[in-house]
Amino acid sequence: MAIESIALNINTTDVQAMYFALQQKLNAGWIVKELIAIALPLLVFFTGWGAWIYNWLVQRLRKWATAAFVFFFAIALITLIAQFAILYYLITMKAGVDGSPVPSFAAFLLAKAPEAVVISSLAALIGILLCYILNRRSRLAWLWLSVLITAVASGALMAVPALTPTEPLGDTPVERAIAEMAGRVGIPVSSIAKEPCGDSDCPPGHVIGLGPSRLLLLDDRLTDRTPQDQLLEVFAHEAKHYLLDNNFKPPMLIFSICAALFFVTQSLSSVVLARQRRQYAVLSDHAAAIPLVFGLGLAAFMLLQPAITTFRVHLEFEADRFGLELDRNNQALIDIMRTYAAANPMLYRHTAVTRYFRATHPEIRARIRFAETYRPWLNDEPMVYAQYFRE
Repeated sequence: MAIESIALNINTTDVQAMYFALQQKLNAGWIVKELIAIALPLLVFFTGWGAWIYNWLVQRLRKWATAAFVFFFAIALITLIAQFAILYYLITMKAGVDGSPVPSFAAFLLAKAPEAVVISSLAALIGILLCYILNRRSRLAWLWLSVLITAVASGALMAVPALTPTEPLGDTPVERAIAEMAGRVGIPVSSIAKEPCGDSDCPPGHVIGLGPSRLLLLDDRLTDRTPQDQLLEVFAHEAKHYLLDNNFKPPMLIFSICAALFFVTQSLSSVVLARQRRQYAVLSDHAAAIPLVFGLGLAAFMLLQPAITTFRVHLEFEADRFGLELDRNNQALIDIMRTYAAANPMLYRHTAVTRYFRATHPEIRARIRFAETYRPWLNDEPMVYAQYFRE
């Protein structure tokens, strides 16, 4: 079935059921892919392959850092190849439903080669860093590493606007309407810009930067092809992210995730290493133990994922509420969601795996139901975000 015909019938029960079943299969593949990433490093550690392979590399490469880099790079690369094989199968499965083109497996792997090299190199560098941390035997390694990553990530977030090409808001009627709405919530027009996307897949609107560098960006194509009521609703949604979600929340979220992840990983690793009765007194032994840390770290991240996903979905749902209270145009949000559902049918209804492990936004049908019923201004009921609006 072509995507054009699906787009016209997305609200039919048959199409919804077809894409829900496809989503279940894709989620099963995703779970297998994640389990491989967890199981392979643990297998390397518990079978003793890690120590044997690493010592073999040290004897031939002489320098521990070079041996460690090759060792971690190889483990990450093998894991990625296994994951890419499953991903290719999932892409083929999806293509059978929506008719999208599928490259050959060789072409797919070739296209993924740069990504694989970058990810494997980063994994190898993280492994070397973990060698140093384990060798230091610091009980607060999880804390210092969390602080370091939060500082680096926050600096990177602040620098993103300076590296992103943008265009100032213009003087068309719709852009003047956007500027007027921005004034109602105290967003300076200088902080709103258009993002030249060309043929790339840009989000309709998003907020980048941190603190004083924040920018609210709109896809520059929207002002030409999107009805004004829908574009204003997109802006109203993103206004909430600009005002309430992009100052302290990102650093706090990054630190909280890192602290929880590293603390659990370090604690579990210490318990396992003690039970294994191994003495990790030299750096090479620490290097051989890194697969254990990687495997446990990935497992800990999966355990944390439901909390992270629920929080992210909550932020997006509240942005819908903020947008409706600001713009008071429920039909515009409904129309946006129906268009979005036509382009992304699997997002209409979430499976449990998607809802708790993979979602970044609420399911579309829930957003439509909310837009159809949420009108507190008609009944003189209190609004959650009224204090942020200027009449």
